[in-house]
This record gives sequence, structure tokens and C-alpha cells, in this order.
Amino acid sequence: MVEVRNLKKHFAVRGRGLWGKKYVVKAVDDVSFFVKEGESVAIVGESGSGKSTLIRCINGLVKPTSGEVFLDGEPVVGLKGREYKEKVARKVQMVFQDPTTSLNPRLRVFDIIVEPVLAQRRILKAHLVDIVNDLLRKVGLDPKLSDRYPGELSGGQCQRVAIARALSVRPKILLLDEPTSSLDVSVQAQVLKLLNELRQTFHLTYIFVSHDLGVVRNVAETVFVMYLGKIVEVGPTEKVIDRPLHPYTKLLIESIFYPDPDAEMRKPAIMSEAGMTVNGGCRFKTRCPFSTKECESYDMEAFEVSKDRSVSCIKWEEVAEWSS
Repeated sequence: MVEVRNLKKHFAVRGRGLWGKKYVVKAVDDVSFFVKEGESVAIVGESGSGKSTLIRCINGLVKPTSGEVFLDGEPVVGLKGREYKEKVARKVQMVFQDPTTSLNPRLRVFDIIVEPVLAQRRILKAHLVDIVNDLLRKVGLDPKLSDRYPGELSGGQCQRVAIARALSVRPKILLLDEPTSSLDVSVQAQVLKLLNELRQTFHLTYIFVSHDLGVVRNVAETVFVMYLGKIVEVGPTEKVIDRPLHPYTKLLIESIFYPDPDAEMRKPAIMSEAGMTVNGGCRFKTRCPFSTKECESYDMEAFEVSKDRSVSCIKWEEVAEWSS
């Protein structure tokens, strides 16, 4: 369904000050993976790891520096106009992180939802009303809200409208860029439940981006852990959370907040911040408690630990014992 092959996206950034030197940020650096039809996968990592840039390269919002993206076996990088509409826009839709900024405040809910439909095909106005009402019901909203503006809705309602808009062209794949991070915890649970129901109803494939492994646990069967442009661990979600093999994954798990007053509060073993650039070797070596001289020359090649798990860490066996 979706294949990403050796994808790279590099940005030239100027340093601080008027005469700051330019340097290259490797937001996505030689990433490859495959997503089967009907599968739900998650890409997790802290801010700046390259998650959002990666999925924007998949749907053509960002042009990659190099590499290929295939949808149903067809290469789609660089497509424009009618070809892009037929091979990408009809198959892939995106739900953005903040619904209050991704929805046009000057358009009514009805116009927001029908805009993609009108861009894809001609259809009678009478049919548009039925389409909008049906979509609003499916995302758990009253069709009467179609006459309102985004500013008159709550954050949860706005995100449901954004999901309805994405579903309006009947795509095969939904790219979800942290769709619950700007919502209250109670609303997050409702939206996650809705996404699981819609996936079954419309037979969708999900690529879900998040920094929260606790959220990912509810929506994805497979998780890709991303750090500074590289995928450092891959595996079934439950196995990765219960027994991480990369120290960075361990850090993410320790950062999950549990709303339990009796739970013991512990500081993560890794407290330092990620650097923007790393000169050779493992990119996590400056923060890793297992770092040795070997890590300075390690090229981050992935080790296949089992049939369904791989990790880019030469110390993975020690990390596995630490995680037990």
C-alpha cells in the first residue's frame, strides 16, 4: 500500500546572528518502511525527530531531497496537477495537529467538508448536503452544526470536522499528525475511539504520528521509533512498550504520564536535550547511558532481532536486560 524507500529531506539552516553560518539539518535521513493495506502504524519520537516532515513527504506537501514514495506500487514523488490529484490526493488525506488553524475560520462547516469533494469531482448540490450530513453523523456530530463556523465549535468538535473533511473524498490512507495533542484528555479518548471505529467502517490504512506512546498504544499495531531523522526501532506496539530495545525508546516510555496519585514519580535515566547535528556515529551517543567508543563509529545499521522487530543499537542486548 505505502512504501517509503531511502527517503531523505535536508534543510539548509542559518545559525544565530547576522553572520551565522549555514548548516544542514537532516530532518529525514535515509528512511525506509512498508505499510500494508488496512494496517495502522505509528511513528513516534520527541519534537524535532522528523515525524511530521516524513508524512508530509508522503503526501507531497514537502518535496524530499531524494528517495522514493510508492502508493499501490506507483512512484508519486514530484507529481503535479491531474496526476497528483488522481494518484495521491484521492488516495491519501491528512488530519493536522491543531484543528483551530487547519480549518478556515471564514468558511462554514458545510463548505469546509465539501471543498475537497468539489476539487476532486463534479457533483450536484443536493447530493452534497447528503454527503455532509452523513459524514457529520459518522464522526459523531449533529448535522445541524454544518451551518456553524469553526470559532463556534469546541476543539474536539473542530477535530471531528477535520476528520470528516479528510474522509469526504473516500481515501484509502489517513495521515494523522498528532491529532489529539491539542485536546483535553477526556476528548482525546473520544477521538481515539472514533478513529478506531472509522478505520473499521471505511477500511482505512493509518499512519499515526505522535510523541506519546501511551496514545499510540490505542490505535496502532506497529510502531516506528524515530530519532533525529532516523528510525531506531521497529516492532509490534505492545512488545516495544513492554520491552524496549533502544535506550531512546526507553526514554519515551519513562516520559509517559499516568494520572495515578499512587504511582511513583521517577526521573528518566536520560535528562539531556537532543542536539540538532551529530558528527558521525550513533546520533544518540551523547545522551545514551550505554555509549562507548564503538558508538562513535557505528553507522546506525538496523539489527533484525526477531521476525517482527529490529533496532539500530549495538548495545540492544544490554538495553533489553535493563528494560526487563
